[in-house]
Amino acid sequence: MSRGREGPKNFLQNYGGILQSDGFSGYEKIGTPQLIRAGCMAHARRKFTDLLKIDPKNKEAQKVLQQIAKLYEIEAKAREEKYSPQQRQQQRQTQSLPLMEELKKQLIEIRERELPANMLAKACNYALNQWEKLTTFLDHGIVKIDQNLCENGMRPLALGRKNWLHIGSEKAGPKIAAILSIFETCKRLKINIRDYLNEVLPKLGKWIRPNVAELTPDRCFASKTAL
Repeated sequence: MSRGREGPKNFLQNYGGILQSDGFSGYEKIGTPQLIRAGCMAHARRKFTDLLKIDPKNKEAQKVLQQIAKLYEIEAKAREEKYSPQQRQQQRQTQSLPLMEELKKQLIEIRERELPANMLAKACNYALNQWEKLTTFLDHGIVKIDQNLCENGMRPLALGRKNWLHIGSEKAGPKIAAILSIFETCKRLKINIRDYLNEVLPKLGKWIRPNVAELTPDRCFASKTAL
């Protein structure tokens, strides 16, 4: 119900997988010790694009964005070739890792030349402070370079929030989140949402509760039981 730490802390208290997020401090010190944190390159990049809106001729920001663009070109190729997570990880280790090392070198050099209060220095600081998280995608082929897919899925909810202020009980929030997660997963896997619901909902009431995860879109997609 707020942007505070309590929401993520309660929701993720037993989670030990991979958590991808921006640099919001509310995600710190949550989850189990096994939790792996991944950063969002789009948020790091945005600091430099915002700078160029104010100073379009800033060559240092341009160079950083050119370096980041090379990383996105590698990711685009992986998508076009439909690489598996294992193939994507191998590609990142051989091609993206050297680019990330060069990017870090660039950021450090720029920060050392700029005044701390300078917008360019702040952009570098954000990326460097997030560096360990920003490099997580290099070691995990299943992790995206950014969280844009998730944010795009949430955008309709954010745009409509004011229209739904008086929808009713606060308990509706987790239910809406679960429904939207199902819908966005179907869209990502190119599963027709109506077909999925027609297949799964009649089964749900009779399904054994411990095995209900078998009915999630990714499980159905993998086993081809839903479509």
